[in-house]
Formats: sequence, structure tokens, C-alpha cells
Amino acid sequence: MKLVCVRCQIELRPVKLGMPVVEMAGSPARPLRIWFADVWGCKECGFEVCAGFSKHPIEWFDERFARYLESAKAHEIVYDYERGGQVN
Repeated sequence: MKLVCVRCQIELRPVKLGMPVVEMAGSPARPLRIWFADVWGCKECGFEVCAGFSKHPIEWFDERFARYLESAKAHEIVYDYERGGQVN
């Protein structure tokens, strides 16, 4: 996968591999799925993005979910909050 910073026009580099990303949904928001993704960043401006997500998330109904969520909270974690609808 090739990612390029639009502002700086240079390739992004991997910053952290296998970062837990917790997908949040509902009101109030609650954890729905746990994904694992790589964080890529621009060495010039500091922009960061999650990309290269795992193919299969851990769903809230999976017996492993609570264990993975607690484990993720002990480390750096990214939250993905639902933002009110589909963009056309």
C-alpha cells in the first residue's frame, strides 16, 4: 500500500503496526468492534492516519471481546466514532 501526504507531497511511513482501533456506535457511544490497523505518518507535518485494517474485527458478541478491549486499554488505542450518517 502506498500513502502520500497531500500537503507535503511525500510518502507516509509506518509509525506503529497493529494498533487497536475500537469502533464506537450508538447514543451513548459504546464499543462495537475492535479492529487492528497500522498507523502511518508524515515526517514533515505530523499528519497520521490508520490504514491496512484487519480483515475480520472482533465483534461485541464474541466471547473474546471484553478481554481484547481491556488489553487494548492498557496500551495506546484509537477510537472510531460514528458521525451521523453516510456521506454521499
